[in-house]
Amino acid sequence: MKTRKPNKPQENYTDEFLLNHLKELAVKLKRTPFGRDIEKAGLATYAVYYKRFGSFTKAQEMAGLEPTKKTDTPKYTDEEILNHLRELAAKLGRSPKIKDVMEAGKVSIAIYNKRFRKYSKAVAKAGLIPVKSGRQQH
Repeated sequence: MKTRKPNKPQENYTDEFLLNHLKELAVKLKRTPFGRDIEKAGLATYAVYYKRFGSFTKAQEMAGLEPTKKTDTPKYTDEEILNHLRELAAKLGRSPKIKDVMEAGKVSIAIYNKRFRKYSKAVAKAGLIPVKSGRQQH
Protein backbone atom coordinates (compact mmCIF):
# COMPACT_ATOMS: atom_id res chain seq x y z
CA MET A 1 0.00 0.00 0.00
CA LYS A 2 1.52 3.29 -1.14
CA THR A 3 1.29 6.18 1.35
CA ARG A 4 -0.55 9.20 0.01
CA LYS A 5 0.17 12.59 1.46
CA PRO A 6 -3.02 14.11 2.90
CA ASN A 7 -4.05 17.62 1.95
CA LYS A 8 -3.60 18.75 5.56
CA PRO A 9 -0.67 20.04 7.59
CA GLN A 10 1.56 17.23 8.86
CA GLU A 11 0.28 17.60 12.41
CA ASN A 12 -3.04 16.31 11.08
CA TYR A 13 -1.63 13.10 9.59
CA THR A 14 -3.31 10.02 11.02
CA ASP A 15 -1.31 7.59 13.13
CA GLU A 16 -1.83 5.02 10.39
CA PHE A 17 -0.37 7.36 7.76
CA LEU A 18 2.69 8.12 9.89
CA LEU A 19 3.36 4.46 10.68
CA ASN A 20 2.88 3.43 7.04
CA HIS A 21 5.29 6.17 6.02
CA LEU A 22 7.89 4.73 8.41
CA LYS A 23 7.35 1.20 7.07
CA GLU A 24 7.65 2.32 3.44
CA LEU A 25 10.79 4.27 4.18
CA ALA A 26 12.26 1.19 5.90
CA VAL A 27 11.57 -0.89 2.78
CA LYS A 28 13.16 1.76 0.57
CA LEU A 29 16.25 2.10 2.80
CA LYS A 30 16.42 -1.63 3.60
CA ARG A 31 16.81 -0.71 7.29
CA THR A 32 14.94 1.05 10.07
CA PRO A 33 14.89 4.79 9.35
CA PHE A 34 16.68 7.25 11.60
CA GLY A 35 15.15 10.62 12.44
CA ARG A 36 17.36 12.25 9.81
CA ASP A 37 15.90 9.88 7.21
CA ILE A 38 12.41 11.10 8.10
CA GLU A 39 13.53 14.71 7.67
CA LYS A 40 15.10 13.94 4.28
CA ALA A 41 11.97 12.15 3.07
CA GLY A 42 10.14 15.46 3.35
CA LEU A 43 6.69 14.33 4.47
CA ALA A 44 6.25 14.33 8.23
CA THR A 45 9.07 15.57 10.46
CA TYR A 46 10.81 13.77 13.29
CA ALA A 47 9.09 16.17 15.71
CA VAL A 48 5.65 15.04 14.52
CA TYR A 49 6.52 11.40 15.28
CA TYR A 50 7.93 12.40 18.65
CA LYS A 51 4.85 14.42 19.62
CA ARG A 52 2.39 11.85 18.33
CA PHE A 53 3.96 8.68 19.74
CA GLY A 54 5.94 10.00 22.71
CA SER A 55 9.29 9.09 21.11
CA PHE A 56 10.66 8.14 17.75
CA THR A 57 11.61 4.73 19.18
CA LYS A 58 7.97 4.08 20.12
CA ALA A 59 6.88 5.03 16.61
CA GLN A 60 9.43 2.61 15.15
CA GLU A 61 8.15 -0.17 17.44
CA MET A 62 4.50 0.57 16.60
CA ALA A 63 5.40 0.34 12.90
CA GLY A 64 6.79 -3.14 13.58
CA LEU A 65 10.39 -2.07 13.02
CA GLU A 66 13.53 -2.79 15.01
CA PRO A 67 14.24 0.49 16.81
CA THR A 68 17.53 2.17 16.01
CA LYS A 69 19.96 2.39 18.89
CA LYS A 70 21.97 5.38 19.98
CA THR A 71 25.08 3.40 19.08
CA ASP A 72 23.79 3.19 15.49
CA THR A 73 24.16 6.92 15.02
CA PRO A 74 27.37 8.25 13.50
CA LYS A 75 29.88 9.66 15.96
CA TYR A 76 31.14 13.15 15.24
CA THR A 77 33.72 15.21 17.04
CA ASP A 78 32.72 18.68 18.17
CA GLU A 79 34.92 20.12 15.43
CA GLU A 80 33.22 18.00 12.74
CA ILE A 81 29.83 19.20 13.97
CA LEU A 82 30.94 22.82 13.93
CA ASN A 83 32.49 22.39 10.48
CA HIS A 84 29.15 21.10 9.26
CA LEU A 85 27.58 24.40 10.36
CA ARG A 86 30.36 26.38 8.70
CA GLU A 87 29.94 24.44 5.44
CA LEU A 88 26.20 25.03 5.48
CA ALA A 89 26.74 28.73 6.16
CA ALA A 90 29.15 28.99 3.23
CA LYS A 91 26.68 27.21 0.96
CA LEU A 92 23.70 29.32 2.10
CA GLY A 93 25.51 32.64 2.44
CA ARG A 94 24.12 33.04 5.96
CA SER A 95 23.98 31.29 9.32
CA PRO A 96 21.97 28.09 8.96
CA LYS A 97 18.52 27.91 10.48
CA ILE A 98 17.46 24.77 12.35
CA LYS A 99 15.41 23.83 9.29
CA ASP A 100 18.53 24.05 7.11
CA VAL A 101 20.41 21.67 9.40
CA MET A 102 17.51 19.22 9.41
CA GLU A 103 17.25 19.32 5.63
CA ALA A 104 20.99 18.72 5.27
CA GLY A 105 20.42 15.51 7.24
CA LYS A 106 24.00 14.92 8.31
CA VAL A 107 23.91 16.02 11.95
CA SER A 108 20.69 16.19 13.94
CA ILE A 109 19.61 19.19 15.96
CA ALA A 110 19.55 16.89 19.02
CA ILE A 111 23.31 16.43 18.69
CA TYR A 112 23.89 20.20 18.61
CA ASN A 113 21.65 20.65 21.63
CA LYS A 114 23.32 17.82 23.54
CA ARG A 115 26.88 18.91 22.81
CA PHE A 116 26.46 22.68 23.06
CA ARG A 117 23.33 22.98 25.27
CA LYS A 118 21.41 24.71 22.50
CA TYR A 119 21.66 25.20 18.78
CA SER A 120 22.38 28.95 18.96
CA LYS A 121 25.44 28.25 21.15
CA ALA A 122 26.76 25.82 18.53
CA VAL A 123 26.28 28.48 15.85
CA ALA A 124 28.23 31.00 17.95
CA LYS A 125 30.98 28.46 18.70
CA ALA A 126 31.29 27.84 14.94
CA GLY A 127 32.11 31.56 14.58
CA LEU A 128 28.77 32.40 13.00
CA ILE A 129 26.23 34.96 14.08
CA PRO A 130 23.34 33.22 15.88
CA VAL A 131 19.84 33.85 14.61
CA LYS A 132 18.00 36.40 16.75
CA SER A 133 14.43 37.60 16.49
CA GLY A 134 13.87 35.82 13.20
CA ARG A 135 16.69 37.70 11.44
CA GLN A 136 19.53 35.91 9.70
CA GLN A 137 23.01 37.33 9.40
CA HIS A 138 26.37 35.94 8.43
